[in-house]
Amino acid sequence: MHTHLQLEYPDLKLILKSCFSGIGSILLDNCVVGSNTIVAAGSVVLEKTILEPNSLYAGIPAKRIKTIDPRRLESMIGRIARDYVTYAGWYKE
Repeated sequence: MHTHLQLEYPDLKLILKSCFSGIGSILLDNCVVGSNTIVAAGSVVLEKTILEPNSLYAGIPAKRIKTIDPRRLESMIGRIARDYVTYAGWYKE
């Protein structure tokens, strides 16, 4: 999958549309994040890992936790984004 890109850019990370990567998550080289996928905060996606579309991944290493209904994805990402704004407010100096 996408071998011509990987040869030209060996540290390529391919992130497809409508994805969300939480604060502090790490995506190592040559990983692919499928469409409509959420990577939880603090998770580590290992090198050459392919994350399935419409899924939630979490942990070290990141593992698939559950399937996400694409119809609910926008509301989930919106809620997570609002929560991050709230959390950030706790650490203002």
